[in-house]
Amino acid sequence: MLKWRNLRKNFDKRPELLRCPNCRSELQQSEVGPTAYAQKIRDTAPDIYAFTLLYRCPQCPWWALREEYISSLFLNLAEDYLIFPPKDASLADVSENTWERILTDEDLNPDSGVKLKDEEVQWLFG
Repeated sequence: MLKWRNLRKNFDKRPELLRCPNCRSELQQSEVGPTAYAQKIRDTAPDIYAFTLLYRCPQCPWWALREEYISSLFLNLAEDYLIFPPKDASLADVSENTWERILTDEDLNPDSGVKLKDEEVQWLFG
């Protein structure tokens, strides 16, 4: 089961995800197409800029998607979500729930009230 967490609930400033939480290798980062949820936002609220970043580990199968929404009209409207396989996910779970599939999953959407648990903060951001 994937985790979808609102980083704004844990951090005042934008945290950087630099290392793989599993093997501590330096993560590769690239911009990818928006998730289906972000595309809905773009279609219904043109003042909101949404973009999606992919973090991938070059040494193990771990990955995460980071999706941010920023309003050009409301300065205090900013959301920052991290979608990732949980720490106890099996290799099969990580492989089955690929980031490519997540981009097109129309049933996947954030729960803005869910923040990272303390152990998730430590695991992801050290």
